Amino acid sequence: MASRPFVTKVSPPSGDRVPNVIEIELEFDQPMAPPEQAFPYLVVPKEDFAGARPELVPRVEYNPSTRTFRIPLIMPSKDPLQVNVSGRKFSVPPLFAQNQEVKVTLSGFKSAKGIPAEPVELRYQRSTRKFTAADESKLSTEAKKPELLRLLESMQERRHQIRFVDEKLQQLSMRGGHGVFRDIELATATFMWRPPNFCFADFGELTMWGIFRLGADGTNWWIQFQANNRTNVTIGPMSEVGRWNISFCDPFGLTMVEPGIAAEKRYLKLLGLVKKNGESFHRVEAWSVRTFPGSSTVAAELVDWFIDSRTLRPAEIIKFSPGSVQRIRFVHGLTQPPRLECFSAPGIPGVSPQSHENLRQGCTNRFVVLHDGSDGRVRVGSGMYGPNGSKYIAGGLDVDFE
Repeated sequence: MASRPFVTKVSPPSGDRVPNVIEIELEFDQPMAPPEQAFPYLVVPKEDFAGARPELVPRVEYNPSTRTFRIPLIMPSKDPLQVNVSGRKFSVPPLFAQNQEVKVTLSGFKSAKGIPAEPVELRYQRSTRKFTAADESKLSTEAKKPELLRLLESMQERRHQIRFVDEKLQQLSMRGGHGVFRDIELATATFMWRPPNFCFADFGELTMWGIFRLGADGTNWWIQFQANNRTNVTIGPMSEVGRWNISFCDPFGLTMVEPGIAAEKRYLKLLGLVKKNGESFHRVEAWSVRTFPGSSTVAAELVDWFIDSRTLRPAEIIKFSPGSVQRIRFVHGLTQPPRLECFSAPGIPGVSPQSHENLRQGCTNRFVVLHDGSDGRVRVGSGMYGPNGSKYIAGGLDVDFE
């Protein structure tokens, strides 16, 4: 009779003080069913609520040679969160006491013969680090590997040779739990660019507005959006924009920093060359960890880039975050630069273009952000800023002033 599998080794051990992001490794005494056959999951007590418990990132890996699972988790906050709502600041109390233990119960494991394991119960103390010291050392070592740096150097050289961009983004978002997705959404976006500042983005499907386009034609910059079931177009001279933050086909910011700095800053790890549909791609992995001011609260996701080995442009991105997986594919179109009229404000019957909103108090200039999502974050929109650090986001998707 087959025996029930049990854990022989846990890292980090139960009782340790752990950082924001941890990767728990569980070694079993016998061969186990891989995640695609039996996906591990967190057991959540009914009295717990979102934010007060750890969250599992659905990128669980199993190494059959060592019978070990690698399970990424994001730990809950222990600090107050500072929230700004309509200019008023609020402090949200911490979601658990500083010295309170965090209980982690993992279940769903089965042996290769289909025998379920008992749930694995662990308890941890929470630190304020992003990663453990050991994990940071491993990430730093991976970021310095010569094969990764050679790839980034080649990508940087090829990126500087780009003379225009015409691409479509296809975004598939899947949400669920226990390895099963119950909510699936598909959205598309279009981006065009002729340097330095001829640009166009149609990304309404990625937003709640339905219609949202932004462009600049060398003379004017404009926005088309829908509000209260009405289509609106605002327009103004490009000379009034003090800062253009534009990024295309540049997943690691190589137009701004050198490869070594980009690799270290973004925790990049080269996983090797992989084949998909008969084509070769460089697979690069990284943790994207965003912290909130005045708090140890983090938003973290594990990101995989598939870099086309021929063009050295990102072909696909897969983002793993708690309860969701998002796949972003890039399809490149024209072999000749887009026509200049593609960047002009649309002429819509019955719609008269209006001037952009006046500068607000404390703001002396405008900025425009247009990132095509190569780094995993589509960011398009505009805002205002002033000499004393004042800023205002006028509208868009995931816009910030950096």
